[in-house]
Amino acid sequence: MAHTPLINKAYLVIAQNLELAPSELLFKNTAIDLTDIDGSSFVEVGEAIQLVRNLINYGDEPNFATIFGTHLGAASHGPVGYAALSAPSVGKALSTFLEWFPIRADVYTSRVNETTDSFELIIQDNTGDDDFKGFFFEAFARALEILMTFILGQAPTNKTSIYFEMSDSGRKVWLEDAFDSLLYFKTQQNKLCIPKDIWFSVSPLFDRDSFEFNLAKCQQIMEERGHDSRLDLRIRQVIRKHFEQALVSSSPLPAPTQTVLSNMIFCSERTLIRKLKQLDTTYKQILEAERRRFAESLLMQPKYSILDIAQILGYSESANFCRAFKQWYGISPSQYRKTQ
Repeated sequence: MAHTPLINKAYLVIAQNLELAPSELLFKNTAIDLTDIDGSSFVEVGEAIQLVRNLINYGDEPNFATIFGTHLGAASHGPVGYAALSAPSVGKALSTFLEWFPIRADVYTSRVNETTDSFELIIQDNTGDDDFKGFFFEAFARALEILMTFILGQAPTNKTSIYFEMSDSGRKVWLEDAFDSLLYFKTQQNKLCIPKDIWFSVSPLFDRDSFEFNLAKCQQIMEERGHDSRLDLRIRQVIRKHFEQALVSSSPLPAPTQTVLSNMIFCSERTLIRKLKQLDTTYKQILEAERRRFAESLLMQPKYSILDIAQILGYSESANFCRAFKQWYGISPSQYRKTQ
C-alpha cells in the first residue's frame, strides 16, 4: 500500500480558533470537515498545504506561523507532547518530540547531530512545498522553544539558536522579539542548536511511568496505522519489536540485518536503501537510534547488567556495546547509570 502523508486535524482546529483568516476563506479549495474530529482524525497533508496558502493569500497577519507555534502547548500533541514533557532531560524531551511527532504530522524527516558544544536538530521538509516548509519550521521551532521554557521554568534567552532557510521577509525585528533564540536567516538548513548544558539539564517534570506510558501510546498509534506509516517508522517498529522480544528471551538473537529486514517488510534491499535515502536516513542510523533508546531505558533498570544489555541489543561482546555507548554519550554505560 502506498504511503499517504497525514496530519492530525487538531492542528487545523487550532488554526481556525486563532482566527488568522475568515473561516470561509481559511478552508477554501479544501475538503476539510472539522465537524467530525477526535484524537485519531487526520487529513491528507495536501489539504494542510492548501490551508497554509489560504493563510498567505487571505490572512492579514504575516507572522501567523510564529503565532500558531506559540499556541502549541504539550496538550496539543497528545501522547507525543506528554511523553516529551515527562522525559528525564531537556535533550531527551526534544529528541523524543522530534522522533515521534511524525505520527501527528508526517511532513518532515530529522536528525540530531552532536558538535563540540551543542546538539543540532536538523529538520528536512518532505512535502515538496516551499510555502508549507517555511510555515512548518517557523511554527515547529517556536513550539520547541515553548517546550524548553516549560521544562526549564524560564526561557533560555539568547542561549539557543535557530537557523532558517527562508529570508526574514522584512519581519526580522518582529521575529527576534517573538523568539527566545538567536535567529539566522537564508542559511543552508532549517535547524535548532541547543548548547550541551541545556541539552543535558535534568527535567524537574521527569516522570518515568508517564514517560514510558506515553511512549507506548505513541508506538500503539504507529502500529495501528500499520503499512500506511512511513517506511522509516515501520522499520523502527520492527526493530523495537525485536528488542522487546529479546527482553524476555533466554538467548537473544542478533538484531536483524538490512537484508533480513527488507525480506520481513516485503521490499528488495535496493528499494529499501533508495527509499530510506529519500527520507535522509539509512538502516544503520535507524538501528543505532533504537539501540540508544533501549540502552538509556535499560540502564535505568538495575536488574539488567551491562552484559545483559549488550546481549539484548545484539552486540556479540559487551566491550563492543561499551565502545558504541561511549561514542554516543562520551561516557561509559556504568558512568551513565550512576548519573541517573
